[in-house]
Amino acid sequence: MPNTLFARCLWTVICFAIALQSAWASEGFWLLNRLPLDAIENDTGIRLESNWISRALRSTLRTPGWRTSSFISPAGLVLTNHHCLVACLSQNSASHNYTSLQRD
Repeated sequence: MPNTLFARCLWTVICFAIALQSAWASEGFWLLNRLPLDAIENDTGIRLESNWISRALRSTLRTPGWRTSSFISPAGLVLTNHHCLVACLSQNSASHNYTSLQRD
């Protein structure tokens, strides 16, 4: 019985180590107007064109408090995180309590 438990623990550790190794990401946070284009191309084989970068810059919405969103349709539909929505609604409305949205 102890050998079986040991084998399971060892197998778990080995699988976790393999998953961690394959999930290793290229680290970095870059502004879209200062992308390391050569490094991205060398690491991924993808060359980002200037028209794609320009479109990405225009589709990004930045709000106070380091919140970001993206326009995802020509009609102005915006995609953002839940906590950004609650914070913006709370800051711009005195008549409602939007903290109940956090429970939904």
